[in-house]
Amino acid sequence: MSFFAKTALQVVSYCVGCLLATAVVLRMIVYAIRKGPRTLFSMKKRPSPPTCMQDPSLGVHGFAHLEDIRLHYVSNGSEDKPLMLLVHGFPEFWYSWRHQLREFKDDYRVVAVDQRGYGDSDKPTSVADYTVDKLANDLRQLIPALGYKKCVLVGHDWGGMAAWALAQTCPEMVDRLIIMNCPSTQAYSKHAASGFSQLKKSWYFSLFQVPYIPELNMRRSDMAVLKNLFTGRVMGLKSGVMSDEDVEAYKYTFQRGGFTAPINYIRALIRYPDFAFSRLTSPDLKVTCPTLIIWGCQDGALDTEMAALSAETVSGEVTVKYIEDCSHWTEMDQPELLQARSLLVVLVVVVMVMETEAWWNRYRHIAKAKKTKPQKLQAIAKKLAQDTSDGRRKRSVGLDDVTVDEIEDLESVCCDIYSLMDDNQHVDMEALTQFFHFVDDSNPDPIAAGDGNLNGEELGQFGNIL
Repeated sequence: MSFFAKTALQVVSYCVGCLLATAVVLRMIVYAIRKGPRTLFSMKKRPSPPTCMQDPSLGVHGFAHLEDIRLHYVSNGSEDKPLMLLVHGFPEFWYSWRHQLREFKDDYRVVAVDQRGYGDSDKPTSVADYTVDKLANDLRQLIPALGYKKCVLVGHDWGGMAAWALAQTCPEMVDRLIIMNCPSTQAYSKHAASGFSQLKKSWYFSLFQVPYIPELNMRRSDMAVLKNLFTGRVMGLKSGVMSDEDVEAYKYTFQRGGFTAPINYIRALIRYPDFAFSRLTSPDLKVTCPTLIIWGCQDGALDTEMAALSAETVSGEVTVKYIEDCSHWTEMDQPELLQARSLLVVLVVVVMVMETEAWWNRYRHIAKAKKTKPQKLQAIAKKLAQDTSDGRRKRSVGLDDVTVDEIEDLESVCCDIYSLMDDNQHVDMEALTQFFHFVDDSNPDPIAAGDGNLNGEELGQFGNIL
């Protein structure tokens, strides 16, 4: 980014921020007049964490001492399992990954880290300590500090920003990348330049450039902003699964740690934009590992269009999954759609659409089989993907492309669908067979040979069966 562009960005952001800060102050004054000053500045005492944070099923707490910072994390699962590293966003902390910490512990060592400035991690005082390259460097050091060379990296919001950066700059450390509601900087820059929709949603970037006022606004009325973010109409979880005790967990954490460090993430992005908006936006700097982008479509902070644009940052295998009735808080709003059981079913379907109707009919009456580990499913899917002509996401693979052993593995995988379903769901085998031959809305060509094609309503009904 040129000196002129950087200066213009900073000046415009600060000027707009001053106007927004004035409006925020006026709003607080009006509130104080109507409700009383004590209500505006009230803060409930929270001497101990809520019970939900102390649940032993979430895992054990630990600290990683890196070169210049100490990071707190919660770990669940055996240390001899592959590492799944979970990185939260703003304003969150490790607790945002409570569902995934429990769900994936049987197959991974799941580690949810408090990023610098959050929770029990160290909180440097300088804005310069919160640049994107510093966040990525924390992850680069954390992985070997936990005893690993690489990991499955999962990032949401600002955690996604750090995850994108690490995957782009240290590809050897990321085995697979999962991003939730966070665009790559390449996608954000491209989309923001095409219109004002995202810029309007990012208004708080400017407000946060002003000192003191943003922190005061976050703390007012016993941190009412947090409750509004997680349960309000615009940004709140659409599923309504955020309990009052869950909100208390966030209030307890930020009452102790404050909001200055988290807000400094946005301040640093504007004051020190070179790494994020120069190096990471280079067209030559691509993510090479298999990548899954999950996007809640009811996001009040980020435009949905950036999900597909972010896929252009990936040169390897990439899949974009949209969740219609889901807010910005993807990992909390629809956790059942992100759990191992659902992921296994989706993966089985992906594998099966590569096969012909004749293959499926041969094994359709088999009802039970022993459970298959996720790694086995992934290995089969990866092998089939490697057999395609372009090495990416070709959706039709014939029987000639796989070996006899792989066919036998697929037989077992196919049967595993039933062991993942409840006995009372009464799977319609004809509908299941037909599902493997549906027409993708974005591609009018049939995915596999077959007579029938499901329309959108029928596909939705089959989704309910799963």
